[in-house]
Amino acid sequence: MIEPATVWETVRQNAPIPRGLQAALLVGSYARGWANEGSDIDVVVIGTARPAGDVNALPVSLDPPDVTFTGWYADSLGWEVKYWLTGQVEQMLDKVTWDSFEGNYVAGQRIIEQEELFLERLFTATPLHGALWLRQIQARLAESAFRALVVSRSLGNADKAIVDALGQAEAGDLTSATLSARSAYGHAVDALLESHDVYGSLTVKWRARRVQEVALPALPFTDYWAVETMAALDRDDLRAWVTDTVRRTRRLMMATEI
Repeated sequence: MIEPATVWETVRQNAPIPRGLQAALLVGSYARGWANEGSDIDVVVIGTARPAGDVNALPVSLDPPDVTFTGWYADSLGWEVKYWLTGQVEQMLDKVTWDSFEGNYVAGQRIIEQEELFLERLFTATPLHGALWLRQIQARLAESAFRALVVSRSLGNADKAIVDALGQAEAGDLTSATLSARSAYGHAVDALLESHDVYGSLTVKWRARRVQEVALPALPFTDYWAVETMAALDRDDLRAWVTDTVRRTRRLMMATEI
C-alpha cells in the first residue's frame, strides 16, 4: 500500500498546486484499500483558485461549468489529479440539502455523475492535506439528504427494471427479462448498501467488494453472488429465474430505509 506522504510528495512534484489550497485527498481504490496492480492513483485537490499550468477540463453543472484535471504515468502507475474549487464544493452541498430534496423530489437529478462521484468519495477519502477541512465537509454531508437522494435514485432504478422484466416476460421475451431482472437486483443491492452509507453505485465493478465488506444480515454474500453470477439460471426455464430474482429484489427493497 502506497503511503499518503509519498502520494502527496509525488503530486507536488508532478502537478500544479493551486493558490488557496484547502485540502488534498487520496480517493478511490487506494483510499479504500482495494487497489491492485492495475489501479490508478486518484487525488482530488480543493482550492480557492484554479491551478496554473497545462490542465484539461471536464464539464460539470456548476459555476464555473468544468473541473480541471491532469495526469501522468510513473513506475507503471497511472496518476490523476482533479481540481475542485471551494465554491463548486459549496454548490454541490447546496444540491443535496434537505430543503432541496423535500421541495423537489427529483432535485438530485441535477447532480451529474462527476459530482456524485466526488461527494461519495469524501466518505472514504484519506487526507493528504487539510484533514480538518475534510472532517468538516464530511459532517455536513452526513447531515445532508445525500443518502436519501442516492437511495431513492437506486430504488427508482430497481423499480423501473422490475417493470421492464415483468413486461418482457409477459411478452415472451425471456432473455431480455432475465437481463432486466438482474439489473433490478443490482440496483436494489446498491440501494440497500447506500442506506448504510456504503456508496459506489457508479462503479459497479466494486459492488461485490462492498457487499462482502459490509456483511449485512439482509444480504448474505453467498445469496448476492448467486444472483449476480446467475448461478441458478436454468436456460430451459428462464421465467423461473426471472420470477425468483424479482422476488429477491422486492425483498431487498422492502429492507431498505430512505
